[in-house]
Amino acid sequence: MRVYKTGLILIILSWIACLNLYWIIFGGPVFIIGLLIVWLSKIKLKTKLLTTFLPLLLWFPGMLAFVFLASKHMTPQTFLIPKDFRGQITLIYNEPCGQTVPKVDGRLIYKIPDNGVMILTNKFETGIIDQEYYFVDNNWNKIEKIPELIQQDFNEDYTLEKNKNEPPRNRGGAPILCLRADIILRSNAVRESNCSRA
Repeated sequence: MRVYKTGLILIILSWIACLNLYWIIFGGPVFIIGLLIVWLSKIKLKTKLLTTFLPLLLWFPGMLAFVFLASKHMTPQTFLIPKDFRGQITLIYNEPCGQTVPKVDGRLIYKIPDNGVMILTNKFETGIIDQEYYFVDNNWNKIEKIPELIQQDFNEDYTLEKNKNEPPRNRGGAPILCLRADIILRSNAVRESNCSRA
């Protein structure tokens, strides 16, 4: 029984360590050693099988839960985009002369202007993304949800490798025509010159 408990302790500790994907290289061999010790013990076959397969079955859901709970989450964001907008969206964060993005029902609401450029006082956040995109009318009423926001590969004069499957340029909706969100973080010197022009 003492041999089984030793193997079980190694299995439990290595299972916990392996929830972090970076530790699999260390926890994996310890897990295998724990399994070998369990199988060399004089315990019932049913217990050995349970001790072997239960951690393996629970590892993936446990790892997903660990990653989800241990990761930082961004404030949820909603982008309201004019219905006829085509082009690039540029968000410039952490500018003292910029506008503050309002928060409604726990979501930051970005009202993208016609030129696609927003200068913001908000700090740039990182983490798990929760974003929604909508086309809106002139009164900022949502018309259509955009299921996905992707960057299209269009052939331009400067394109070296031409895309044989170039998407049509006159189509809106999903995928959005040539719509890309660029994040710009500027140094203090550039920040001061931007604010003096505003």
